[in-house]
Amino acid sequence: MTRKIHGMTASELMAKLQADPAFRAREAKDEEKMRRLDEHFARLEAPILRDLAARGFVAMSLDDILDKHLPLPEPIVEVILSWIPRVEDERLLESLIRRLGASKKSFDGRPLAACFDKTRSEGIKWAIINTIAIVGPTSIEDWLAKTLKSDTWRKTYSALVPKKRRKRK
Repeated sequence: MTRKIHGMTASELMAKLQADPAFRAREAKDEEKMRRLDEHFARLEAPILRDLAARGFVAMSLDDILDKHLPLPEPIVEVILSWIPRVEDERLLESLIRRLGASKKSFDGRPLAACFDKTRSEGIKWAIINTIAIVGPTSIEDWLAKTLKSDTWRKTYSALVPKKRRKRK
C-alpha cells in the first residue's frame, strides 16, 4: 500500500520537485556551498594531517584518523594538543577538543585549560569541560578547582564526570 499525502506519493512529489527549475537551482546552490565548506576544512586540516603523517598516521581527513585509530594513541593526542593553541577556526578547534575525548590514556590538560581561559566561545568551553570530564587529564587540578568555583561549570562538570572517577578524588 502506497501512502499518499495531499494526494501525492513521495516519489510523485520528488518527481515534481525535480521538474521545478527553482528547486533544482536551490539544490545546486546548496551542493556548491557544501563543496566549498568541505574544501575549506580540508585546507584547515592539511597542516595537522601533515604532522600526523610525519608520526606515521596517514589519513585523508581527521575523521579518517578517528575511524582508523580508536582509542587515540598518545602520538595522535600529542599532535592534537600541539595544535590547540594554533587553531583559529572555532569549528576546527572544537572538533579537535572533542576528538581528545577518545584518547587511550590521560594527558597533560594544560593546553585545554589555557584554551578555556583564552576563548569567549561558550561552545568551546563546554567542549573542553566535557573532554576533561571524559578523560581526566593531568596537571590541571588547581585550574580545575578555580574554574569549578563558577556555578555553571561546576554543575556542568559534575553532571558529566563519571561517578566512579569522582569517588577516587
